[in-house]
Amino acid sequence: MGVQSVGDGHGPSQATAQVPGSGMIRIDGYGHTMYLSGNTCVIDHVNRYFLDEKVVSTTCKP
Repeated sequence: MGVQSVGDGHGPSQATAQVPGSGMIRIDGYGHTMYLSGNTCVIDHVNRYFLDEKVVSTTCKP
């Protein structure tokens, strides 16, 4: 599971592309540490991954 803002380049998405079954949460905004920023969309998806092992690929708004 990767989390990447549009300003992060392609590093996280390239890494997850190499891991079968992985997912990517993209944030349509800029910044780092998206989980700690209070973005409820990111927090919900990351928590779901850790608690329920549910992998998603989606885009969140800032």
